[in-house]
Amino acid sequence: MSEALAETKSFFKSIRVALAVSGVLALLAGIALLVWPVKSAVIVTAIFASYLIVAGVVYIGLGIFSRAKGGWSRVGHIVLGLLYIVAGVIAFFNLNVAAATLALVVVIFIGIIRAITLGKDEKAFTTGAAAV
Repeated sequence: MSEALAETKSFFKSIRVALAVSGVLALLAGIALLVWPVKSAVIVTAIFASYLIVAGVVYIGLGIFSRAKGGWSRVGHIVLGLLYIVAGVIAFFNLNVAAATLALVVVIFIGIIRAITLGKDEKAFTTGAAAV
């Protein structure tokens, strides 16, 4: 019985350490955003561009190797994958412009959510904006 208790304490200790480390990382990221907002936006855009390229490769792989899907579905996956890769490469070549465009898109989405929830409870806006 004491062995199970020791395992449980060790488990909770590891959770506390993980939460502390993630909290420190979030604090450092927040400070970096406040100190270097443009560089941080460019880094976030580079991460997003990397995601687009990886997602494009995955979609192309799904289109080529998926036997369960029909012909047009596979073609659609390949075209979408190529589109993602092209968008990621363009974003990498123009990181500052892509960062500004990404910021504009996020602001537009927040505005759309605000317009939809206008006159409704304010909690709906904060929940909707967090979802974006």
